Amino acid sequence: MGDGTSEIRLWAKNSNTARIWAINYIYAYGFGVDGNGMGHIYSNLNNPLSLVSFYQNKVGIRRTPYYTLDVNGTIRGVVVTPSDERLKSNIKPLQNNLKLIRGINGVSYNYKNDEESDMKSQKERFGFIAQDLEKSMPNLVYKDDEGLLSIDYISMIPVLVEAVKELDIAQKENEILKTKLDVITEELEYIKENYEELKDKVITLETSTNKKFNIDDINSDNPKLLQNKPNPFDKETKISFYLPVEKNNAFIYI
Repeated sequence: MGDGTSEIRLWAKNSNTARIWAINYIYAYGFGVDGNGMGHIYSNLNNPLSLVSFYQNKVGIRRTPYYTLDVNGTIRGVVVTPSDERLKSNIKPLQNNLKLIRGINGVSYNYKNDEESDMKSQKERFGFIAQDLEKSMPNLVYKDDEGLLSIDYISMIPVLVEAVKELDIAQKENEILKTKLDVITEELEYIKENYEELKDKVITLETSTNKKFNIDDINSDNPKLLQNKPNPFDKETKISFYLPVEKNNAFIYI
C-alpha cells in the first residue's frame, strides 16, 4: 500500500467463512470471518472452536459478544471502575438504603447445565435474582440482545455501606431510648414506693385527727398545716399538721 503498510488479503469466493491458520507440528490457531460478519480467533484445525469473537466493536471470549467485553468463564485479576469526582456530575447521597435492601432477597443457586457455557459448573453460588432486583433497583440490571438479565454487583456495595451506617444510627437511637425508658421506669418505681409511704401517713393522720384526707392534699416533700377543728371555736380547738420525716423542727405562730 502507498502508506508503507503491507497486507495479506483473503477472499472466500465459494463460502461464507474465510480462515487463515498458523500451524506447527502440534498446535493450530487461526483467524477468520464467518458468514455473519463476525471475526474470530480459532483453535482446533479439524473442528474449529472460536476462542475470541469480534463484532461491532465488541469482544466476546468463548461467546457471542453483547457487551463491550463479554466473557463466558472465570476472570482473575483486579477490576477497577473510573470513580474520580472530576468525571462525575449530579452527585447525591444515597437515601433509604435499608428500605431498598429489605426489598431484595439473597439466594443460593446452581447454573443449569449448558454444554456451550462455563456456567454449567455445579458449584453452589450466592447472589440475587435479576428479575427481583429489577423491581427495586432497575439501574443495576442489564439486558442483552437475547433478553438475558445481568446484575451490576459492584454498584451494590455503596448501598450496603450506607445501609450499615443507617443501621448503626438506628441502633444508637434505640440505645438512647432504652436509657430514657430505664430512667422513667426507675422514676415510676420511686413514685410507687413513695405513694405507698404517703398513703400510710394519711391513714395515720386520719386516725389521729378523725378527719378524711385526699392523698393529693399532702405532698410528702413539704410540711402542711391542716384546718383547725372545731372551727369556729370559743374555748379550745385542735390544729393538725403534716411534717415530712426529714424535717426536725416546726413552729406555729398565732
